[in-house]
Amino acid sequence: MGAVSSKPGCLLDREQETLLNTSEKKEGTSKSDNDGVAAGSEDKEQPHEGTLATFHVRLGHLRYDAVEKLARDPGSGIKLMDHLRPLCVACAEGKQGKTKKSKKDSGQNAPIDRVGGVICSDLKGPMTPRDRLGNRYMVNYVDHKSNYCQVFLARTKDAAAKHFRQFLLHFERQCNCTVRVLRTDGGGEYRAVDLFCEDVGIQRQKTEPNNSASNGKAERMHRTIVDKAWSMMFACGLPLIFWGDAVRYASYVLNRSPCPANEGGVSPIQLLTGTAPDVRGNVEFGSHCTVYQDPKGKTWAKRGVEDRIIGRSEEVKGFKVLVPSDQKLTVTRHVANIRTVTTEQSAHIERGLFREAKETVSLSDGKSDMDDILPRQDDNNKRVTRSQTKIKAQLAGVIKADPRTYKEAMASDEAEKWLKVIQLEIAALKANGTWKPVPRPPGVHALHAK
Repeated sequence: MGAVSSKPGCLLDREQETLLNTSEKKEGTSKSDNDGVAAGSEDKEQPHEGTLATFHVRLGHLRYDAVEKLARDPGSGIKLMDHLRPLCVACAEGKQGKTKKSKKDSGQNAPIDRVGGVICSDLKGPMTPRDRLGNRYMVNYVDHKSNYCQVFLARTKDAAAKHFRQFLLHFERQCNCTVRVLRTDGGGEYRAVDLFCEDVGIQRQKTEPNNSASNGKAERMHRTIVDKAWSMMFACGLPLIFWGDAVRYASYVLNRSPCPANEGGVSPIQLLTGTAPDVRGNVEFGSHCTVYQDPKGKTWAKRGVEDRIIGRSEEVKGFKVLVPSDQKLTVTRHVANIRTVTTEQSAHIERGLFREAKETVSLSDGKSDMDDILPRQDDNNKRVTRSQTKIKAQLAGVIKADPRTYKEAMASDEAEKWLKVIQLEIAALKANGTWKPVPRPPGVHALHAK
């Protein structure tokens, strides 16, 4: 057995050295384990300290409230040195979204508690295919208080937006109100409307870019009207080019239907007028019927043709009917034999149209009183029907026609007023140098001038 020197001044044999090394390793292991347990016990007793912003970043940009809640738990192992909440630019870049839109409009800028206070409008299009008149766009105007809606069709965006003036005159006169605010999106098609609103004193409100919530009422109305129009089109089987007529009829029906958004669930028409609308005259869109046709003096000519109803007219009391043979549209109340209703109901509808024509005075904005009340007919097919004759006779004592000649003016009850007006007109013409008085040559007829 040889001797090996493990340390200076010490002689050990190989077996003793092996035992010594093994003992030292065990002692080292035991000492190391004890040190680790002590260190782990020390780490658990002393949590990591740091600022709120530091742990906010370390925990994956966790929101500050969650970090503070986590630090209050002793088992989390963290301790906050402060509660300062500095702005985190990274969170703004990665998490920021749109501000929540209040469900209620309030304040003087949005007087939705009165009829005409706020009018919402939205434009939809281009539509494919075009309707039978070539229109591709539809624009609606919705009263925020009553949910009354009117739809206009147009071929271009600019033309669609310009219908606001027509709606304004119609709505203010019928509802005896004043429109104060027009709310739309920021589309360029409303630029012409901006100038008009500035002239008449109507306040303009525009929604934020890429945010449709501010004008949600008009956009939801578009969805409701289009859904009803598609359902009616699919049910009647008419070609898609009649979508414009279906849209208008859907708007007509909605204005007379219960509206959950109105107080008591009443219809827009009832809220505006105080009277529940009579909907017995409404029939299925595209219903087959027969319409009276003037024989024009021919004894054996047809006096009735088969047509299809594609809407109701708000200007003239009658149905909008389409003649399938020549694809012509006419408005008439001489409708009978409606297939989608019973015989008694069809007769009742026909009587109701005649009764409405006698009792109702049109409120639409027309060029003359007579034009507003009497049905309009094509220039190529002018005729005086018996119904027009009766209406003219009833209106003869109400509407006074202006005199057409000087003789008629001097023979009227207001001759003095007419003479004064004539003198003022002649004086104005002389002052402006419009005409030069000359003697009339013999044999020459003077031009007629009112």
